[in-house]
Amino acid sequence: YKPIYNRPYPNIDANYPFVDDSPKNKLKIWFGYKMVLPLLTLFLLIKYGLRWTGRENLKKHQDALKNGAITVANHCYRHDCASVLAAIGASHNTRIPMFAPNFRTKDQFYLQIVGGIPIPPEEEGMSAIKAFNAAFDEFHRRGYWFHIFPEAKRWDWYKPIRPFQKGAFSMAYKYNMPIIKFGIIQTNPTITVDFIDIYKKASILFIVEKL
Repeated sequence: YKPIYNRPYPNIDANYPFVDDSPKNKLKIWFGYKMVLPLLTLFLLIKYGLRWTGRENLKKHQDALKNGAITVANHCYRHDCASVLAAIGASHNTRIPMFAPNFRTKDQFYLQIVGGIPIPPEEEGMSAIKAFNAAFDEFHRRGYWFHIFPEAKRWDWYKPIRPFQKGAFSMAYKYNMPIIKFGIIQTNPTITVDFIDIYKKASILFIVEKL
């Protein structure tokens, strides 16, 4: 899949509605999590043999997760975001910072309905970044969950874990939020995707107090 950036989309500047509480947007995200995500999960189960291990670890830490958490995973196939959201039983109260140009591709609608928030391009200046950061301050105040790919760029089915960008961990430190780490591996090169914890038998939940 090679993205084609040809869809119209508003400028991601300081005036962009990063926190969009309009009825239309609320309905769009509700539709995404209640209708589209379950169907997409079924598609992944059938096409890729998607499965998860370690989900029981989430139940052990429900108290720590009640005010929101940050999920992170390696960025290694087109539907990895949906795989993580399905694994945690994500709700419409999830927001995902995303590469802004992707909102100009054919995936535009999907990115919006899963709660994608475009990261302002550098050329939009600090005012746009401040508006973006203020939006995530508000999302955290509401107890939302965040999902981030610390590797930033997607490398399809690349197995080693690549160097992380600091964004997810800066957010965890800033908001004192727990981080849930997922690892995605392909156990069969033709049909199977396997969701496992990066540290195999260890807990997938890490409470970040210091970076």
